[in-house]
Amino acid sequence: MTRGGTQRLPTGEEFAEVVRTVLGPPPWDRQWPGGWPDWISTALIDAVFSAQDKYNTKNGRGLKPHLDRWHSQAKADGIADDLGGLSKEISDKGVSGWSDYFGRRQRSPGSRALKAETVLLAAEALLARQPSVIHARDVNLVNVQSVQTTLEKVPGIAFVTASYFTMLLGYEGVKPDTMVHRFVNEHVEHRIAHAVDVARLLAETADALDVRQVDLDHAIWRFRRSST
Repeated sequence: MTRGGTQRLPTGEEFAEVVRTVLGPPPWDRQWPGGWPDWISTALIDAVFSAQDKYNTKNGRGLKPHLDRWHSQAKADGIADDLGGLSKEISDKGVSGWSDYFGRRQRSPGSRALKAETVLLAAEALLARQPSVIHARDVNLVNVQSVQTTLEKVPGIAFVTASYFTMLLGYEGVKPDTMVHRFVNEHVEHRIAHAVDVARLLAETADALDVRQVDLDHAIWRFRRSST
């Protein structure tokens, strides 16, 4: 511990040695698959609905097959990259009815709201910004951090989901979800409680390894997934 009782986090260089030992030196065999860089509506749905859910399963019951079907239809309807169109679709179908499209009526972590309602509230919050965020091109290197901040004010969305949303749009970042957070805590002397501190450590670790943050995040996620 440092003076005053504060626990010292490892440096990026120190944790890079852990990563090299456990995962092997980069580059790893699979890189971050890339998300939805041109499709803001699909990215928002993915970020919200994937929280504490199975993404892809052998029996096809995960989120991914439902999301792919929605995305295909949404492209044809012109709303896959239009938050205004997404908001209207949810409002027209109703939150419960729209939830059924994805085969799940889960509630957002830390909230009583259905995930579909969280998507609607998030879309409305982004549309209400000045200037509005409507399409993927409306998020850029200048405003990406403030976009995350906007989302973190939406009930049911915290740092992890907001960070994942911008990752899905093609920006650097880490999604310190349960598996990534657990990996870090298994390999540090003092448990790290907050996701933002995990993200900061992994960002520094990626710099030390000279890899993209998204690729480090993906490598850790795949390692933990194969271990469970």
